[in-house]
Amino acid sequence: MTWPSPIGLLLGLGFVVLGQIAVLIYYFLRREVLHSSNFIQVKQQEPKTSLWSDLAHHISAPESFLLVFGYLSTVWMFRLLPDSYYDLSGSISLVQLLLQFLVVDFFTYAMHRLEHAWPALYVRSHKPHHHWISPKMFNAFNGSVPDTISLILIPLFLTHQVCRSVNNWTFIAFGTMYAAQVGRKKERKKERKKERKKEEAWIFVLFF
Repeated sequence: MTWPSPIGLLLGLGFVVLGQIAVLIYYFLRREVLHSSNFIQVKQQEPKTSLWSDLAHHISAPESFLLVFGYLSTVWMFRLLPDSYYDLSGSISLVQLLLQFLVVDFFTYAMHRLEHAWPALYVRSHKPHHHWISPKMFNAFNGSVPDTISLILIPLFLTHQVCRSVNNWTFIAFGTMYAAQVGRKKERKKERKKERKKEEAWIFVLFF
């Protein structure tokens, strides 16, 4: 077996890290400088923690960067992605970028419904996620390893198999924005508990 060049993988992981740094700066400014009060629940019900303790736990949690970066490294090096993903030529395709978000959103929705509809799976996978009654950005991955696999890795892998005309730069752009919006999503105020997650095409406004 011939191993692929790791350049595309390293570029992708690097841009994901840069995207996360941008989200952390936003989070710090909003909470520590601007003292925003637009929380999901106005009444604080979780024990107060410091920004740095939250960050340390987020980075060290196995269901966070370790699992996601491990997944990306595995599918890249073992060539489990379509051939086009290894192509560093060309530029970012906005059509393919939007298509990836639509497809991953569908698979994420389907897996989320499955977790809630299957009691055994819910208890072993998704229930720890609902421990957070007043969630914040760092709780995006703070659930369980099975939950991260169900709601992030499986939808991502299926999206890669459906979107088979994506080049490396479009894949990098998608990964960077996807990683940023997973954390950012926790900061958005929900008007109703039953409101379903909407398509997140608005993210293009932030990057283009």
